[in-house]
Amino acid sequence: YFHAALELDRRINDVGQQVLHLNNIGNVYQFQGRYSDALAGYREALSLSDPKWTDAWRPRRYSITATNIGVLYEAVGQNEEALKFYRLAEQFGSHLLPDERGQLLANMGTLYRRLGDHLQALRTYAQARAVFAKARHFDREINVIANIGVVFSLDLHDYLRADTFFSEAIRLAEATRSPRREALSRLYR
Repeated sequence: YFHAALELDRRINDVGQQVLHLNNIGNVYQFQGRYSDALAGYREALSLSDPKWTDAWRPRRYSITATNIGVLYEAVGQNEEALKFYRLAEQFGSHLLPDERGQLLANMGTLYRRLGDHLQALRTYAQARAVFAKARHFDREINVIANIGVVFSLDLHDYLRADTFFSEAIRLAEATRSPRREALSRLYR
């Protein structure tokens, strides 16, 4: 269905919808483990959404597409390449919706952690947390708080500080009635 929609978009030259459907096709292929096919769709979407053109929709879709490529590279263990695309997406992050921007920052924080840059991971997680808190996306905020605790415990071996973040995540999960996030935060603590 996405391919059929894409063909219709091409016939009427609706570039914005082409980008949307190419990303959807890429997402489906990625979930199926067809990474080369996913990347081809994402790359076509990225070129079509180039923000050098003046259409208002382009920067957001460009950022979303660059994020999708970053997620794909992260999934196959190419972390440096993933970070390159996350940084590209961040250049236009102000055009993203709050949940999209927060998730991009959270993804970047996790990647910085995996690459051993724990201080940058903490800074990036703090930015993601602020975005989620302002937008009142509590589950995502709780997840980021727990990830901060993970950095302090596993990477920096500051267990007391880690415990404060895990406890904060538990309190927020209780306050927002999120039993799944509460259970995960307790598990981490």
